Amino acid sequence: MQRLAGALYARGLCYEARVQVLPRYDEAADELGLPREFIRAIGTSSGDLVSVNAGQLGWKPQRDQQRFLESMDGEIQAVMELDLAAANSRLETRMRVEYHRIRSQQ
Repeated sequence: MQRLAGALYARGLCYEARVQVLPRYDEAADELGLPREFIRAIGTSSGDLVSVNAGQLGWKPQRDQQRFLESMDGEIQAVMELDLAAANSRLETRMRVEYHRIRSQQ
């Protein structure tokens, strides 16, 4: 988590480069402005998930922890680009709606 915080801070996406743990899910939801019913899944500090079907199907992960950590900057950049594309799409939609609204009033 500390490496993620450092990478986010380097891009100006958070106020400081240290991880802060909020002691209760309700407090975290209120602080982050997120729905309380989702905060536990969103804010879990462990990625320890056990896959059942993958092994039965013969799937094996391509990445290990080191490779994941090395690709963190690229992952952050990809999310930022996706968010920018989504924001641009929403802006274009709002502009089109406003344009048609103005035209219909003329």
